[in-house]
Amino acid sequence: MAIAHQIIEEKHGGTIDCYSQISKGTGCIISLPLGNSDAKNYE
Repeated sequence: MAIAHQIIEEKHGGTIDCYSQISKGTGCIISLPLGNSDAKNYE
């Protein structure tokens, strides 16, 4: 989860939202911005 946080939030300006329900499990929603001028361009 720490590596995902570094890549998604710090490098790409996105967010990770996690939720949990007893006896149903845990899920995460990953959101990435489109056209973020602050994100680094990797080729």
